Amino acid sequence: MSKTISIGILDDHPAIADGYKTKIELQPGVKVSWIAHFYQDVELFLQENPTDAIILDIQVYNAPGDVELYPILHAIPDLKERYPKTKIVIISMLNRPAIIKAIHKLGVSGYILKLSLIHISEPTRPY
Repeated sequence: MSKTISIGILDDHPAIADGYKTKIELQPGVKVSWIAHFYQDVELFLQENPTDAIILDIQVYNAPGDVELYPILHAIPDLKERYPKTKIVIISMLNRPAIIKAIHKLGVSGYILKLSLIHISEPTRPY
């Protein structure tokens, strides 16, 4: 019997996080163990639920009322040190080479761009 891969999600938009969860859990052998909306909650989830990989939105704040820009950049080294076997994947709308390069240097396992594509097509025949 193969091991189930456990995923944690950090995203400040509950509907987005639930969408990720739904899509991820369509894959056999993968489950979302937890969803956090602020970084301050991640540590507790990691302690209570061993996690193979974490999907982090780069623009999630540490706590309610926090205004630090890209706070996750400061959290990644701590996560890497405390949970060296846990893979970290960043998901973001930011397609800025300097930010992607800085995150890569921190040792994350991947960087996924959120792409919002609106496809509008003209009908090819009348209704």
